[in-house]
Amino acid sequence: MRGIERSHGICRQTLSAWLKGKAEQFPPLEATLTPVDPEQTPVLELDELWSFVFNKDNKIWVWIVLKRETREVVAYACGGRSKDTCRIRWDSHTARL
Repeated sequence: MRGIERSHGICRQTLSAWLKGKAEQFPPLEATLTPVDPEQTPVLELDELWSFVFNKDNKIWVWIVLKRETREVVAYACGGRSKDTCRIRWDSHTARL
């Protein structure tokens, strides 16, 4: 939101109020989900994003595992951006399905 504030000259409070008003117009999340077949093996998606903690040299990666059908966050992990971190997160969740 700070980036939008700077690039478009819009106050964050104004942007926040506009977004809240728009969000109220959307249907409830449950109404947008497709029915889930309990016999079907769930499809999981893994996504990553990064942020920094206290300073820009301290990058932290957030790994998120989502169920595609319900958009439910079923697992997450914070750490580095290595293949090993990804595999640990993925394996620890898929073992429980």
